[in-house]
Amino acid sequence: MKNKSRILLCLILIPMSSNAVTFTVKKLKGRQAIVESSIPLEVGQTYEIQNDEVAIDTLSTKNQIRNNSLQLGAQLQSLSGTNIQDNEMSFNGRYGWNFETFEGGPTLTYESVDLGAGTDSTFLVGGYIDYNLTKNKSPNIMIWGPTASVEFGSKQFKAGGSASLLNIDGGGFLTWFMAQSSTALRVDGKYHIQKISTTTTETTLSGFKSNIYLIFYF
Repeated sequence: MKNKSRILLCLILIPMSSNAVTFTVKKLKGRQAIVESSIPLEVGQTYEIQNDEVAIDTLSTKNQIRNNSLQLGAQLQSLSGTNIQDNEMSFNGRYGWNFETFEGGPTLTYESVDLGAGTDSTFLVGGYIDYNLTKNKSPNIMIWGPTASVEFGSKQFKAGGSASLLNIDGGGFLTWFMAQSSTALRVDGKYHIQKISTTTTETTLSGFKSNIYLIFYF
């Protein structure tokens, strides 16, 4: 039995083993109850009652809170050869609001590329949205679906000058929660379109790209 807002538990008076979890309803008013438990409970948390058919025990599972998320991604690359150097670094940060079926929020990206003659730096801000084909709520641990994002910003060239950037991405993602925790790994693959505009030229690039994020839900 799953309860969604407050801790709503039924009176359980089944003989249990010494390590079983027990609940006693002290006061009942409509669908709300004051409950005494043999384990510590937290206000605002949602709990789930599961019946073990073998031991005939009633177990309590604490549901995770997944209302908000902080997502961190990074890429580091350092290559060298004969008269060639390629150092790249990028950091991606995203904040998200989770509505179980939909997720979305702002994004921030910094990228640095050094080919041996100076560094090009890129700053981007934007937003993303996910449509979860599996609802992102406890106890689901595998979330997947389509995703889209838009970012805009600027690139500062090592030789001087700058360009305006517009990134448009669309594709799919897979999020996996580790060890029944509120921490997850996310991998996505997207078709990427980038528009680069300077005072004299305008170029459009396209292709496929992938990202990986470490996500903390709270």
